[in-house]
Amino acid sequence: MKAKIPFMFFKFFKTIRAKLLFSFAIIFIITCVVIGLNLWFTNREERLGIIVALLADTDRNMHILNKLEKDFLSDETINVDFYRSGHSDYLHQRTKIIDIINSRLDRLAKLSKIENFDLQDNINLIKDNLLIYNQTFGKLYELIRLRGFKDYGLEGQMRESIHALEESPYQFNMSLLLMARRHEKDFMLRKDEEYASKNISTLKKLEADIDAKVTDLQAKREMNQLIVKYRETFLKLINVEKEIGFDNQSGIKRKLKKISDTLFNQIDTLNQLVFQKTTDVYANINYAFFSTIGLYIVIFFIFAFFITQSLSLPISNLSDSINAVIDSNFDKNNQVIEIQSQDEIGGLAKDFQYMLSKVQESIEVIKAKSDKIEEKQKLLMKSLEYAKQIQNAILPDDEDLNNCFAEYFALYLPKDVVSGDFYWINRRNDKLFVAMVDCTGHGVPGAFMSMIGHTLLNKIVTQSKIYDPAIILEVLHLEVKEALKQENHKNDDGMDVALCLIESDENNPKYCKLTFAGAKSKLFYTQHGELRELRGTKRSIGGGRKSELRPFENQEVILKDSEIIYLFTDGLIDQQNEEGEKYGKSRLKDFLDEINHLPLQEQYGTILVEVNNFAKNQIQRDDITLLGFRI
Repeated sequence: MKAKIPFMFFKFFKTIRAKLLFSFAIIFIITCVVIGLNLWFTNREERLGIIVALLADTDRNMHILNKLEKDFLSDETINVDFYRSGHSDYLHQRTKIIDIINSRLDRLAKLSKIENFDLQDNINLIKDNLLIYNQTFGKLYELIRLRGFKDYGLEGQMRESIHALEESPYQFNMSLLLMARRHEKDFMLRKDEEYASKNISTLKKLEADIDAKVTDLQAKREMNQLIVKYRETFLKLINVEKEIGFDNQSGIKRKLKKISDTLFNQIDTLNQLVFQKTTDVYANINYAFFSTIGLYIVIFFIFAFFITQSLSLPISNLSDSINAVIDSNFDKNNQVIEIQSQDEIGGLAKDFQYMLSKVQESIEVIKAKSDKIEEKQKLLMKSLEYAKQIQNAILPDDEDLNNCFAEYFALYLPKDVVSGDFYWINRRNDKLFVAMVDCTGHGVPGAFMSMIGHTLLNKIVTQSKIYDPAIILEVLHLEVKEALKQENHKNDDGMDVALCLIESDENNPKYCKLTFAGAKSKLFYTQHGELRELRGTKRSIGGGRKSELRPFENQEVILKDSEIIYLFTDGLIDQQNEEGEKYGKSRLKDFLDEINHLPLQEQYGTILVEVNNFAKNQIQRDDITLLGFRI
């Protein structure tokens, strides 16, 4: 009986079904192991991805925190409501951002501990510096509140004293009082202690004048007390300003910037540590993964060889047939050979034939869909090329430019097929308007905005006959908001505009008058061979309401008719090189200053080479437009 059991087992194992079951069982076990390892690898990779994302989010929130503080210092410090209520949306958001950063750091510490990254000391150091940073900003906040604005704080106390002195019925030299107020305001604007000294000196003269002219002793005493109170409050305000810092290189502002730079450096160091550790982990994961796959492949081929050798001619014929189908790239004319047997091989042949028919059907469907996608892509590119022709039609052509300028060049490099930048000219009798416009976005959205801007500029100047550049920008702002219905929708799209009006000088025909108004744009011009700059108003056309109370202003310059004017968008300024460094406004200004003596067409070629050499293999970040012309 015992001798029959091995014989029966051997007989069962010799069958095709048994061999396949045995082989598939082994392959199934190995596959489960591979899937399990893959799930483990995937879970670990997800944790690593979360760690990297947390670091990136921490860095992003630090930048948001810096921006909120800059906005607070530029907006809220001159907001009377802030001093009256003590409440600021910027500070509220800042508190939320700090809480978010701390929560990200806590989670990062937890995940790094799971991965054995040993980053706790680095994270604790960042949290400690973040606490110091927050405390330093709190001190800055207290000093700003102490300094005050208008009727609040030390500034309010000064105004109270000086107003009481101004209302005095006694005669004294009021010009000295006004001069002291002027020195006070100059100090507040320029943060120059020279004006503080002038203020104190003027107050001494005012005291002497009052002593000489006011005979009522009680009145004289009260007036001198007001001057003393004003002076003491002004000196306190000076000390507060010193402690705050006249700029980012002094006082608490300098300390705050130094801690901020330290935090960014520490986050960058942490990022480098995480990058190194994740690189090592990924290397280990890849090594383990490919080793497992290699082992799986080896075992698979061992059992494949075993099956091939064991199933004889039917398997060989079936394999040759399947290979022929595969070699033909699943051609519909090739079919799997039909095997006339009732065993597993016959069933397998039928299954392969069924699978082949489904694959061939799927290939046909995919090919049909692929052809449709390719056709749609061609139609889309044709549409974009046609849109490019339409957009180019609104730009001034060579004939227009030659009629308006003695010499010119136009560098126009859209990021995509169509552009959000455009330049515009319009001559109305003896008035020549030239504009450079950078619309929100690039590609198709930017092109739509450029068409709107071009149409509105023509309407304002040609139809409405508005010739004042500052007023043109105000009207353009209103027209854009109305065209995009920005009062009713959350739509902040808009445009930055540099607008010039060039007119002949009535007193001297060899000179011309340049009137410039800008919306977050600037202008370079030459004067006696030196490159100079006019800055526009820090306010965009369209978009939000934050800067609408800041009016556009005209700036006038008298130039010789041979001087050069440069108009440009921020595409070149924001272009990055391989190290991530932006080209920058200063670099552009220095470069134009070096080449402005060249003929403008030579300048064009030189600028184009400079752009290509700087960017090299980096993708273009935005539309680039630069217009230079000689008046």
